[in-house]
Amino acid sequence: MIKADGGLWRNYKDGDAGISAFLDDYALLADAYIQLYQATFDVHWLHQAKMIADYAIVHFKDANSGMFFYTSDQSEALIARKMEISDNVMPSSNSVMAGVLYKLGELYYHKPYITMSKKMLSHVSEEIMQGGPYYANWSMVMGLTTYGPFEVAIMGDKAQEINMALQQEYLPTSFFMGGTAENLPLLENKLSAGKTLIYVCRNKTCKLPVTEVAQALKQIKD
Repeated sequence: MIKADGGLWRNYKDGDAGISAFLDDYALLADAYIQLYQATFDVHWLHQAKMIADYAIVHFKDANSGMFFYTSDQSEALIARKMEISDNVMPSSNSVMAGVLYKLGELYYHKPYITMSKKMLSHVSEEIMQGGPYYANWSMVMGLTTYGPFEVAIMGDKAQEINMALQQEYLPTSFFMGGTAENLPLLENKLSAGKTLIYVCRNKTCKLPVTEVAQALKQIKD
């Protein structure tokens, strides 16, 4: 249900996919792939998230506001293309997309994604302060961009084991990456033969590497 260019189908039945996906399909699937990468350190899932987000930027983004339409410019022509802004029981597609762009920007060191995310936030900043529950997911994205996440890089043969131990803790402002390949900017020059090292970083500046989960947690919480 994913096309070669990153486009998505919304449904699949009896061998056929017949409805073009909407913005929430792109945003939520990309976010799920980012989470899957952080759980597995299989960079394939991060690349998939990036491909899907890039397609959405080209075909859903409004050049003037920086927000995203609910329907693609490739979809059936409508009288007006609407935008889904406020959160409800499900977070709005725009708030999820803002989070996706921010996470991808941090993980790939790609500032244009972060700029796009912050521009989206600027359009709803007053509503976030006044709207409470109707901008709950927006509030979480704003918290990340304002406070700044911890970038936790775990490199070595035991990276996955340590990653699972760390993520048993509630660390909502931490992004996790690593494995046995230096395949992201923050992972460069961090692989050490015969060791598994944990780097706790912020704003791309890392503290001294540690080897124990408790030591890394202390660096995050101090």
